[in-house]
Amino acid sequence: MLLKEMLAKNNMQQKELADIVGISPQQMSKLANYKCLPTPAQANTICETLQCNILDIYNKNEIDLILGTRKASRNQDDNLYYRLSVRLNKSSCNCLKLANLNKVGYKTIKSWVIDCMKELEIKQKGEQTHGA
Repeated sequence: MLLKEMLAKNNMQQKELADIVGISPQQMSKLANYKCLPTPAQANTICETLQCNILDIYNKNEIDLILGTRKASRNQDDNLYYRLSVRLNKSSCNCLKLANLNKVGYKTIKSWVIDCMKELEIKQKGEQTHGA
């Protein structure tokens, strides 16, 4: 069963669920239209709220992406690690070569990705405040 169907079954609007999950209505729309996947915590909250199993909303491959894989680390952190794959055109691939990232101040691709994620979080927080 899809997220929109689960919302209807529970007589709930996307905005209501967005408020409960703690995301903007725009972000909830993206989740409901399968343009992006929720974080593990968001997925848990959605399932608890709609009293459903994650398999009612997402297929096995999507669940694997949502939950990621836990990876042991020396400091025993509780971070989730994701394996992401993207298809890029040649010019994008060239931009992401480590030598090119070094030129703009990044020592590793990981450090560039972390900076991009921080920037995305800032934008997402701004979207939530403007949407509220």
